[in-house]
Amino acid sequence: MKIAFQLKLILLCLAAGALVMSVALAGAPASTKLTGKVIGTPGSYQNGGSTIDKVFDGSLDTFFDAPESTNGNGCWVGLDLGKAVQITKIRFVPRSDFPDRMIGGKFQGSATADFAKPVDLAVVKTSPDVGKWTDITTLLSSAAFQYVRYLSPDDGWGNIAELEFYCAP
Repeated sequence: MKIAFQLKLILLCLAAGALVMSVALAGAPASTKLTGKVIGTPGSYQNGGSTIDKVFDGSLDTFFDAPESTNGNGCWVGLDLGKAVQITKIRFVPRSDFPDRMIGGKFQGSATADFAKPVDLAVVKTSPDVGKWTDITTLLSSAAFQYVRYLSPDDGWGNIAELEFYCAP
C-alpha cells in the first residue's frame, strides 16, 4: 500500500522582520506560531529570575513568578505582535508546582498595550495537566489583536511555564 502526502512549505516575513516558517500536510489544519516583544508584569518573586521572558523560552522547567509587590494579583505576561492578528489557537503549560493557580486565569487580546479594554479569548476553568501542553482552539472572539496576554487570577502570581499564540497561515 502506498500513502502519498502533499507537503506545503510557506515562508512569511512579518512586519517586525522575523521569519516564520509553516509546514503543513495536505488536509491538516495549519497554523503559524506567533512571535513578538515580550510584555507584562516586570520582576520576579524575591528577584529569583523567574521573569516574564521564561514563559517564551521553550522550557517546561522555567516559569513566571511575579514579584512580592504584586501580592500575587493582576500579574500578566504576553506579546506585542507588532500588528493586529486574528488568534486561532492558544497553547500553554502550567507551572509544575502550582497548576491550580491558573484556574480563573484569562487569555486576552487588546488593541492597546495597556489592555484598557481587554477582550477575553479563553478562561482556564479547571486545573491544567502538569508537564503537558493544553491547546485551546475554540476562542471567545475572532477579532484581530496586536497585544495578547495571559492574566492570572488573584493569588495566581502569574504562574505559567509556557505560552504560545497561533494564527492561520
